[in-house]
Amino acid sequence: EYEKKAKNGAPLTLSEALTRYLNAKKAVLSPYTVKGYQNIIDKIEGANLGEICADMSRPDAQKIVTEFSDLSQKTIKNRMGLISAAVRFAGYNMPPVTYPQKKKVETHIPTESEMQSVMAAAAGTELEIPIALGMMGLRRGEICALQLSDLDGNTLHVHASAVDIGGKVTVKAPKTYESDRYVQIPEPIAQKIQKQGYVTKLAPEQLS
Repeated sequence: EYEKKAKNGAPLTLSEALTRYLNAKKAVLSPYTVKGYQNIIDKIEGANLGEICADMSRPDAQKIVTEFSDLSQKTIKNRMGLISAAVRFAGYNMPPVTYPQKKKVETHIPTESEMQSVMAAAAGTELEIPIALGMMGLRRGEICALQLSDLDGNTLHVHASAVDIGGKVTVKAPKTYESDRYVQIPEPIAQKIQKQGYVTKLAPEQLS
């Protein structure tokens, strides 16, 4: 009964239920996941949805989905998954909701000339190496986690990922076994890395 009620016997708000759930799970979640959950909580509060009662009605739950309708279906389901977990953790039932139809995403694939233009603009700057590595399929977190010791000749050992958490960059192991891999890079890029003595000093958010 105590868990289900906040001060003065009032039912928990959604914001309170989310915060309580996150605080209870912090010890077993990765810093990256904690940051992601906190971002979702901030967005819910920013949309003035945090004051909805955690013991919510179906229309209230659907209202939250509608508020996020401009996002991808995957993002909406991720947010509602957190909300559902927090609501159940607080001792309430989560009513069913209807999700918007999945949107078709048109992804622009850069042409050869566009890629050459970007590389020409980045030549001689601190972005040259990170952009080149990004064009080879490395993620921003992987690029920012690379050390000089990961380079052997023109082979890069990609085995970590950097994330921005509370203004501090944290390096963590990859989520999957396949993310630990060896990548062959062009000789000129390998030489530039060796010459400057590091891959990049940029944080992931700065690189974006």
